[in-house]
Amino acid sequence: MASPEHEGLVMQLIYDFIIPNGGVRVNPPIDIALQSYHYDPSNVGTKIGADIAICPHSTLVQAPLNPGPPSGDVKLNPHARVIVEVAVTEDLDFLNRKCENWLLQQYVRSVFGIKIYDKRKGTNHRTMRAKLWTRQIPAPVRSRPSTLAGVSVLEWDFGTLRFNSNQPTGCTGAGLPNYTVTIPVSDVFWDPPS
Repeated sequence: MASPEHEGLVMQLIYDFIIPNGGVRVNPPIDIALQSYHYDPSNVGTKIGADIAICPHSTLVQAPLNPGPPSGDVKLNPHARVIVEVAVTEDLDFLNRKCENWLLQQYVRSVFGIKIYDKRKGTNHRTMRAKLWTRQIPAPVRSRPSTLAGVSVLEWDFGTLRFNSNQPTGCTGAGLPNYTVTIPVSDVFWDPPS
């Protein structure tokens, strides 16, 4: 069962990803799914579900030039291009492995992972970390290369206190440039070259 922190963050991110649909509610250009199952790119036949999977509406997916359907979820919907994973009880290493695993699928353009740590004992302070793995070209400013070819990584330490420290992060409200995550809408509509 998801924790209140997990549910709250997932719902907030869904609202954020709905914005590019411009208020279209029926057959929007961007589909946002909770726990939609895809095939694990590292283990043939195994199904895995992302916290949030974002893909183009099926009417906007290019028909393949070669016989056979393009890669999709287990229900034959378009494959997610953007994946979001939120970890509360899982550790950071598990979250990193899960996010990097998604990038083994060529259709996945960006993976956004967030780790929420427990509140510091006796306080309301908490540490939160975020990572964006992206195939954006050119790579975003402040990114570093990943161990995965063609992937760059951006990181944020955005709770009230820095990771492994009692120093404040400076993340004190919404809209601060140093804590803003940008995933281009074009990532959602990307198709591999034929």
